[in-house]
Amino acid sequence: MLNYDCNMKVRKGFKYRLELIGFQRKLMCTFSGHHRAVWLSKDRLEWTVPIIWYHELNWNMSNFWNKFEEMNGLNAAPSQCCQQTLKQFDRAMLDCFDKNQANKRVPRFKKKNIKKSFTFPQGMSLENDRIKPPKLDRVKCRKSCELKGKLKSATMTRNGKYGYVSLVLY
Repeated sequence: MLNYDCNMKVRKGFKYRLELIGFQRKLMCTFSGHHRAVWLSKDRLEWTVPIIWYHELNWNMSNFWNKFEEMNGLNAAPSQCCQQTLKQFDRAMLDCFDKNQANKRVPRFKKKNIKKSFTFPQGMSLENDRIKPPKLDRVKCRKSCELKGKLKSATMTRNGKYGYVSLVLY
């Protein structure tokens, strides 16, 4: 006889198209550029320096990166998105050295204009047919079904002239 855990949380994903206006499109491009800049930050993917893990990178981001001109633009980006990018990079580095995963490789440089996306791990709010991410005004989205549950994270992606949001609920 199988024993099922009734307290298990089920995560559900939804994807909606956003109706962006001019300055929101520009901000989405800027935030995705910051995502790419954090991933490619100084000397991270070179083998000449020791590997820097998430906690060191997070400390560097909050203390030193604001003092360099090339990283000064990151102040405009939501800090949660930058920290989420650092966590994704840390996970990619841990996976590439895991001997149990045979086909993993070292993370690569992110090319420009390939995937314009960034993730908000928290801080999003839903109001009727509008979504409110941090540092962006309310964005209208085309909801095809009603959402039930608590919002866990949201990934905003821009593909051509349209923007999309992928919501994870539990």
